[in-house]
Amino acid sequence: MMKNVTLRRGLALALALVMVVTLAACAPKAPVQEEPPIADAPDTVLAPEAELRITIPSHASWPYDANWSYWRYFKEAVGGKISVNAIVASEYATKVNLMMATPDELPDLLYFTEKSLVNNHASSGAYIAMDDHLDEMPNYTKFLQSLDATVRKELIMQRVSDDGKVYHPPVYGSQAAMNFRTWMYRKDVFEKNGLEVPTDLDELYTVCKKLKELYPDSYPLCFRTGLGQIDIMGPTWANDFHMGTYYDFKEEEWKYGGVTDTMKEIVTFFKKMKDEGLVPPDFQTITTGSWEELISTDRGFIMVDYLVRITYFNVPNQQRNPDYEWAAMAPPAKDATSSHHKIAKVNLDQTGYVVPNTGREEGIKNAIKVLDWMYSDEAVELLSWGKEGETYRVNELGEKEIIVEGDKTAQLLYGVTTYGLYQVIEEAAFNQVIAAGSEIDPVMQTWTENHANPVLYLSLTDEEKEVINMYASAIDTYVQENIAHFIDGTKSLDEWDDYLAGAEDLGIDKMLTVYKQANDRTMKK
Repeated sequence: MMKNVTLRRGLALALALVMVVTLAACAPKAPVQEEPPIADAPDTVLAPEAELRITIPSHASWPYDANWSYWRYFKEAVGGKISVNAIVASEYATKVNLMMATPDELPDLLYFTEKSLVNNHASSGAYIAMDDHLDEMPNYTKFLQSLDATVRKELIMQRVSDDGKVYHPPVYGSQAAMNFRTWMYRKDVFEKNGLEVPTDLDELYTVCKKLKELYPDSYPLCFRTGLGQIDIMGPTWANDFHMGTYYDFKEEEWKYGGVTDTMKEIVTFFKKMKDEGLVPPDFQTITTGSWEELISTDRGFIMVDYLVRITYFNVPNQQRNPDYEWAAMAPPAKDATSSHHKIAKVNLDQTGYVVPNTGREEGIKNAIKVLDWMYSDEAVELLSWGKEGETYRVNELGEKEIIVEGDKTAQLLYGVTTYGLYQVIEEAAFNQVIAAGSEIDPVMQTWTENHANPVLYLSLTDEEKEVINMYASAIDTYVQENIAHFIDGTKSLDEWDDYLAGAEDLGIDKMLTVYKQANDRTMKK
């Protein structure tokens, strides 16, 4: 009997166990608790732990602001740990020279505003040559190859140092608007009096005479910086002309403008303009303040200056006179038979980064990566426009417009186009920022000479610098003083031949020989 009871209990237990197992098998399964997906690491140029030290100058008009949107965009895209050391621009050259003496203090990327500052140390091995790292710079190489061969050649020539290498890779996109100068005229005054915009020097003289009759207290052709501005107007008389040393690209010859027949023609023209009261009596020494007063009080009607002066004068003066309007005009040709309507090309952009030769291999490698990235399509788009809705919008024509509100410029609002924030920038963006209200159209760009004077960018060896230093100052001083006296009448043009003989005796030929030598060396690049 006991056996039967035990057997029944065992069967019941087994049955219960089967039922538990069966029910467990039929019950809905609990969801599996998966690990949250790991977010992809940002697609940045540098690894998160990489460090990059950058030193830039801080411009007085738009001092560096770490909170600028464009620096934020730059840091997000580059990644790593970036530190920016901004030095007041007026102290920059001195402090950089001190850094050079102590390599440990050098940053990974160093920004310069002038090629001459780069040249001060390039030959000493202070920087890394881009030529030696092209295999690590695919974006830079692709960018250069995308340019017209002539444009590419000139860009590189402008950056070659005296040893034939490029340490200071070119910036691009800003050169069209950078320091853009043009001839301008008072459009409202011309239209009011039925005057035609002059197309050559004879017409310029004639219209100035008419304006003087209409406005006796005026000086119709009104410009500042005297002989310096005549230098800018020089191509009206002869292609590529400068008063000092320059290269004639048409004749492929180095010249010193102050001793040419062209210089005598220019002197004769301005002497006549001065004698007849068509330029300010003190036009060779006039201050910017005195000039601005003449322009703002209806006493100056034609000028040569930076294009942005259109907005500079129009905006405040239209408050008192809604019709007041300056507009750009084509440079006058020498005469009716000439089609050379040109102004000197001085709108170069010599800014940009170098990679200091710090000895820190990892830092150099990272600096090259970042510098190369700045030539990429991504960087060009980002550092030109920023981000839609934050720094730019798209208008009804589908065109991008940088957002500017209030009384701050785009530079002060976001940092766009400021030191250190581009190597390549879209011309449309740069034009909007720099020439806001007086944008440069394609026709205006044709008024500028095709080439800049190589003197502005040629790198000289120490020996060549010694020769230039020996002769240049004395020659320039002699020429400028005599030209000033010929124009103001304190020296007669009958003495021109004596003046030429005196200039030649000062060593012009020796100086031109040095520039030819430096140019020939650079042309081989």
